[in-house]
Amino acid sequence: MVHVPYRGTAQATQDLIGGRIDLIFDNITQALPHVRAGSIRGLGITTARRSTAAPEFAPIAETVPGFDVSSWFALFAPAKTPQAIIDKVQADTKTGLTDPALRAKMDALAAEPVGGTPAELAAFLQTEMKKWGDLIKEIGAKAD
Repeated sequence: MVHVPYRGTAQATQDLIGGRIDLIFDNITQALPHVRAGSIRGLGITTARRSTAAPEFAPIAETVPGFDVSSWFALFAPAKTPQAIIDKVQADTKTGLTDPALRAKMDALAAEPVGGTPAELAAFLQTEMKKWGDLIKEIGAKAD
């Protein structure tokens, strides 16, 4: 494979659909509508397990044991945000994620909300930083 740098996923997807590149690694939430429309073909997902919303895609881990590269999104606020505001945002977000209309939209995109407390997010971030930090050191990757 030859790495072709793109500034964003939109142009890469256009080039994939147009046959100018052979494949891309992309977030399932962006790619799935194109797969379902038949304009691109899904080959696999990078998570360790199958997506409940798109179980037809085999995880790469079924071919490459231990492979697990997940994308995720989180809400962040400035460090000095009062705890009462953090608690309110968390509670409102948790409530919002139970909204049937929002869940239907997220399910259509294979977005699987996890939710959790700020402490759980902090622990997850520490795990991610260690995992990727160790890999960066191991392979000697450098930012260009």
